[in-house]
Amino acid sequence: MNLPTLKCRRIRGDMFEVYKLFSGKYDATVTNWLTDRHLESHYDLRGHRFSLYQSQIHYNTRKYNFTNMIISIWNGLPDTVISATTVDSFKARLARFWQNQEVIYNWKTDIHIRSRSYLC
Repeated sequence: MNLPTLKCRRIRGDMFEVYKLFSGKYDATVTNWLTDRHLESHYDLRGHRFSLYQSQIHYNTRKYNFTNMIISIWNGLPDTVISATTVDSFKARLARFWQNQEVIYNWKTDIHIRSRSYLC
């Protein structure tokens, strides 16, 4: 049937939500908890303009928090995907960028971005 796995759909949905947070689709006073982790572009030489800061995790309770699960995947996306002007164009660019990912149809694999593997 070649249906996307639940893991793939969850990761895609998380990326859509983060894009909506940064593109201003939600109220800015509510989304400060994530957008305050934004790195300034003149400090970061790699990645894209909406890179997020990954803090160290000392306890397992924070390990599975939404922000800590998505940061490494979000920061691994290229600027061509992030610079989309609408949510639909972001979805299309993300699908095109991830078209060869094995995680789409095999739930046991991980996302591979820039020669690194991320557990989700």
